[in-house]
Amino acid sequence: MRKIVFLAISLALLAGSAIAQATPPRAWIATRGDGMVVIVGETHIRTAMEFDEYFDSVVRPSFDAADLALLESHFDPATTLEIANSFAVPCGNEPMGRLDGRIAPRLQALFQATKRANLPIPVWMDHWEAVPEISLKGLELPNFISRTVGQALLAAAPHSVAGSGVGEELKVRLQARGATRPRISGLDKLADLRTNFCSAAAEQRQDVLVAFLDAALAHLQLLEAVRRGESFLPQDGAAILLKRSLNCALSGTPCEVPKKSEQGHAGRYGMGLDDSLGTFNISIQDRTRLWQSRIASELSTHRRVFVSVGALHLPDLRYREQVHPGLLSRLRQEGFDIRPVRSTADLPTAYLKRAWWERFGRG
Repeated sequence: MRKIVFLAISLALLAGSAIAQATPPRAWIATRGDGMVVIVGETHIRTAMEFDEYFDSVVRPSFDAADLALLESHFDPATTLEIANSFAVPCGNEPMGRLDGRIAPRLQALFQATKRANLPIPVWMDHWEAVPEISLKGLELPNFISRTVGQALLAAAPHSVAGSGVGEELKVRLQARGATRPRISGLDKLADLRTNFCSAAAEQRQDVLVAFLDAALAHLQLLEAVRRGESFLPQDGAAILLKRSLNCALSGTPCEVPKKSEQGHAGRYGMGLDDSLGTFNISIQDRTRLWQSRIASELSTHRRVFVSVGALHLPDLRYREQVHPGLLSRLRQEGFDIRPVRSTADLPTAYLKRAWWERFGRG
């Protein structure tokens, strides 16, 4: 469900400082005590930059050696049940019947664009006034983007939509060879996403809903473009944006969060990051803090943890004239020693090679 959604969001969530000529390392090793975490920044979509010699020599061995792999784009098998249980009920403080003035015009535009594209009109879109905002944000819009518009995009131009990102690719390879290590887990559960979303202020929740609606409209705009014969290869732009974010993390310089109008090729199709407080707080900051706590928690039971995380979570971010600490800074504040991984020589021997006695203990 998430793959196509990340196409709209990931292109914008990787912006930062100027591009360096050399490709920066994509992984960091974080150690505290005998706990070790390899953190890999990714785009969540397939780019040539991410599946290169570095992937084979550093990323894949780090994944294979881990006890646990935390993937931001993975949900556990109980997702379907969670959807039914968690998203059928609106937030307790949801302003039913009083949707933000930005939302109704977008929903109407989405209806017209879907009709113009000759795609089936889902029931929720035809009767959006009665649909709780949490359902739109958490289920209906992502499903519509991935299953309806995404499938139409694949049919119209298979090469216009990127494949799975690093985390998903590693998971597929693990399953293909029937291996049981590392254990795969997602960053969070849908129930947790709903709790975090509902605890935010109503205006910020609607910021996020606006961003999802813009993503759906952007995909429909892209569908119209590829049907006209225009080409769109998101991999190229995503690789450039990924490099910028990695350079910020490597240099320690805060990345500027750009306005949508400043986001180049992605902005051409309306896929840039929405410059709203709700989008920044809920989609970026809240999840960066969740990564911080989840990593610390897992190290209490696992010695080696592999993390595949959207690259924008790594560096410090400058947003509205204020600098917000990224995941690497937050872990340093908790006493982790963090170093970039340029080759496997930068990884502790104890991470790559398991001692015989470990079968009886942690990890």
